[in-house]
Amino acid sequence: MEVGWGGRDGLSRRKASWITSLPEIRAVNNDDRVPLLIRKMKMCEAKYDFSSPRIDAAQKEGKRKTLVEIVEYMSSDRSSNLFADSRIYAPLCSMVAANLFRALTICEGDEEDLYDPEDGEPLMEPDWSHVSLVYEVLRRFVTASELNTKLARKVIDQRFVLGLFDLFQSEDPRERECLKTIVHRIYGRFVPMRSFIRRTIQHVFHHYIYSDDAHSSGVAELLEILGSVINGFSVPLKPDHREFLLRTLIPLHSAAALTKYYPQLSFCVSQFLEKEPQLAESVLLG
Repeated sequence: MEVGWGGRDGLSRRKASWITSLPEIRAVNNDDRVPLLIRKMKMCEAKYDFSSPRIDAAQKEGKRKTLVEIVEYMSSDRSSNLFADSRIYAPLCSMVAANLFRALTICEGDEEDLYDPEDGEPLMEPDWSHVSLVYEVLRRFVTASELNTKLARKVIDQRFVLGLFDLFQSEDPRERECLKTIVHRIYGRFVPMRSFIRRTIQHVFHHYIYSDDAHSSGVAELLEILGSVINGFSVPLKPDHREFLLRTLIPLHSAAALTKYYPQLSFCVSQFLEKEPQLAESVLLG
């Protein structure tokens, strides 16, 4: 998935030169730090070609150092209550979207021929040196205790969350692990998004079960999120929760790559049975 936030080649080079000319965030007065942070986040929307380490090497390293500076500032005592300032919400999410919502490298082939953790190495994203830092910025944002979630919902909206779900197709396990943590936190903190997130997980699973070209990347991680979600369901279960078990989780047992996510799937099913043991017959009958 590619989203139209980000830089063209000329813009990338121009922004890179601006980055190196700016002072460090910690070196300016308190009143100037948030405007400078916003400016640096905007500059970090610049994107580069990672097909070769020689292409734009200096610019890529300049951006990486700026992202490191942003993460370190967000981790420091100087950034106390930073995420209470709603001025950073839109620029931060715009930078995240420009870097994360991109075309992924997807291996072609039958499901059984793709990466198995016991057989070989997974496909690693070439731009991970930048992407990993952007994920860390987003993680700190959605987990910040001072975050005003009511205002943040204007940028962490359904479109943004759908962009994150598209990235679960990544074959890089590091990326899927980051996504799992972030989507789980969004589910926990952005209460009005919960129903939408559950429906989206269900849609992803149905696409995987019933589409000929779907692969299992992300299924295990989404099941891990779901295991925590099911644990919070009240008893008696709502009809749509029971329907999720019977029409989505049970059919996942028939997919070709069951072994890749069976432990997570079994945990989810067991969570349902602990809450309503009478569902056991329906589960056994499939």
